[in-house]
Amino acid sequence: MTKQFVCGTGNGPVNGQTTFTAEFLENCFVNFIIVNNVNESQSATSPEFSHSYIMGCITRTNPWVTGDNLIVDYTNCKCKNCN
Repeated sequence: MTKQFVCGTGNGPVNGQTTFTAEFLENCFVNFIIVNNVNESQSATSPEFSHSYIMGCITRTNPWVTGDNLIVDYTNCKCKNCN
């Protein structure tokens, strides 16, 4: 599944921050993200982002810039411990 956000609008990332928090991130596994048509991975030797399902956030090495387009590719958690 995917969700799309734009930095600086509504529920999107905030300019200048390196984290993005959303409720759906608490109950899923993030496969990868795409920022401005560039695929970012958390499994590379030097990961571009990390995902914390406990905090419900994505943390990037680069700060968000107004207008950045974020696409989150994720899989819903189906374990009995998820809300």
